Amino acid sequence: MPLSSIKSEKGEVSQRKGSLEIIKSIELDEETKSCTFSYEEDGEKVSGSFEYHAKKTTLREELTGELAKTKGAEFREFGRKFEQLGLADMGFAIYTRRNQREAALEKGEKMDPPNVYILGHGWTGTKDIYSEIPMETQMSMVEAIMEQDPDAIVVTMDGNGFGDSPFRTEVLEDEALLKEKIRPESYADQIQFLSEEVLGVPLEEVSYVGHSMGGAAAFELSTRGCGSCVALSPAAFPTEELLGEAEVISRKSKNLLQEALNKLGSIKGLNLSTLVYEVLGTSVRFGEAFGQISSQAEKISEAVVGQVFELLSNYLLGAELDPETRKALVGIHKSQLTAQRFPAVSNAILELKEGMPLEDFAENSENLIVFQGESDVLVRPEDLKRTAASVLVKTLESSQWDENDPAVKKIVVLVEQLLDESQIVTGGHYAQVYNPTVPKVVASMHPNKRS
Repeated sequence: MPLSSIKSEKGEVSQRKGSLEIIKSIELDEETKSCTFSYEEDGEKVSGSFEYHAKKTTLREELTGELAKTKGAEFREFGRKFEQLGLADMGFAIYTRRNQREAALEKGEKMDPPNVYILGHGWTGTKDIYSEIPMETQMSMVEAIMEQDPDAIVVTMDGNGFGDSPFRTEVLEDEALLKEKIRPESYADQIQFLSEEVLGVPLEEVSYVGHSMGGAAAFELSTRGCGSCVALSPAAFPTEELLGEAEVISRKSKNLLQEALNKLGSIKGLNLSTLVYEVLGTSVRFGEAFGQISSQAEKISEAVVGQVFELLSNYLLGAELDPETRKALVGIHKSQLTAQRFPAVSNAILELKEGMPLEDFAENSENLIVFQGESDVLVRPEDLKRTAASVLVKTLESSQWDENDPAVKKIVVLVEQLLDESQIVTGGHYAQVYNPTVPKVVASMHPNKRS
């Protein structure tokens, strides 16, 4: 049952010229999965069920047989691009309500082309956070997106050295190379490779959802023309250089900075200097702790690290999670806290601490939505507001606060998003992954629906 049979009268999934079009040859599982849901919307109960097909696979599993024989030159170029990512393999899973589409097509009903969604996890997570753990609606994030968009092809991926996408041994053993390959920009490279080279779908036709480290990648993808990006508790921090430039600007022009503060609004518990200059908080200290673990990896057992993580799970993941959800999440994270992965575990979070070159982001913020948790201790709302403040101050300097400057308009939209109370939900670092509002926003933002 190849995925290529998902068609409409408008054609198949849009394909990127020159890709291997692996999506056409992927065989979905014959057995269907069932989803039953129930939730309230506008005071009315919504309930129902649907069936869908799934397939968990890896790149190496798909690159066998006739594909390598019939795509000689393309296959070699594909391999060269994949090698640049530093990964030994790439794990991903595909979900779709294909059977319902086929039934509709057999009846002669008109259907739009499938809409492709890619979901990226955070630090020490895997793709399973989106498919194996239900929300209060009884659906996982994957199922909730398909419930909102029956035309969806949802692809969850493992990335940045976790799950079924480990780094090659030589990368793990070369600290400088690992730091280069594990940055948020490099994670975005992996996501773009999956979209354009593996699936063959142009990035501008994809809706991307990323949590934490994957949310930082969403900021980067938004600058590359990704169709839409939703960042959940994004670990997107400014570089020290950007913070330093903001400090210099503020010293030269207090009026300019006051304008920025006025646009940001009052932030409880933060004064102006704290907003712009305070070093990053808990997430950095936690990363440095794991850096020490990495350097002592041979002396520390995996069991001890797992036990420490479990003891801190309420604090790190969010105390409001129900016991079953927390147990499942802890299990996913502990599975990644192995001695072999310690270099990736520590360097991933330390590279997040180094910050991102967010100066270019001001011109691309309209395709990004940010969700955050009010009691998140890893990526605090204050950290994201500080990010917004730094970028805003830099933008203000270049524009001299011209209200009509497109860059200023766009960055103000970003700041408003980061301060939008409707998108700050009760809970900790994982509250947004299981926030039933998110799938509705994700589905509504898909570029095929906006065009």
